[in-house]
Amino acid sequence: MANLFLICAAGIVGLVVARWVKSRTKTDWIDLACVPWLFVVSIVVEHAQHQVYYQSWRTGSCSLLLAAGLGIACARLVFVIGLARFWPRPGPLGFPVKRVFWSMLVGFVAGSVQSWAIAEGQWPTFLQLKAALAGWYVQEISATVMQEAVYRGRVMDALRLRIRPAGHLIACQALVFAAFHVPGMLRRHETYPSFLAALPDLGLIFLGGCVAGILRYWRRDLWAPVAQHAVYNILIQTMTFKV
Repeated sequence: MANLFLICAAGIVGLVVARWVKSRTKTDWIDLACVPWLFVVSIVVEHAQHQVYYQSWRTGSCSLLLAAGLGIACARLVFVIGLARFWPRPGPLGFPVKRVFWSMLVGFVAGSVQSWAIAEGQWPTFLQLKAALAGWYVQEISATVMQEAVYRGRVMDALRLRIRPAGHLIACQALVFAAFHVPGMLRRHETYPSFLAALPDLGLIFLGGCVAGILRYWRRDLWAPVAQHAVYNILIQTMTFKV
């Protein structure tokens, strides 16, 4: 768990350095230079998170799983706060309190429709939703908050400086978001024996990133894509639970 906090701290240090460089040179490219940095840090954070959580999962202890989920959520929160405070170009991250209800409602509907379409009209049963432990829900929701803060937040804002057409901007950030999932998918050799085997699911991730990008562009905040992402992940993944 300590490694997870160290990785998040290293990511924040990189942002602090980038902010210092921008304050000294007044360059516009430093925001874009932070995109590959965030890409690498977010991949390493997710890898460390999976190691922590699934090692706890093997123990079969619900209390240990909840503790792991809360610890992972805290580490991610630290990184999100770093994104908000130390990004080179000052500006809000995208979580205005006044718009939380309607934006999350829009995101909830979008995530539900998306998961219903992908699952061909099926929904998880109550027993499947109940089978998911509290620690799993905590780490899953915290994952969506961090990923949206990175990809629909700072990455999309940085790309906006260079990519003007909205359609191109949404497609580019979705492509970066899909690429973020590649290392994690290729670690699951049984499900994805090769990169080609992962392409159909990467296509679905790309489409999900486009939906989240559209919500971000339309609502001008991150509440909607966070709700869409969390609802979609929870509904789709709980349908795989055997109860």
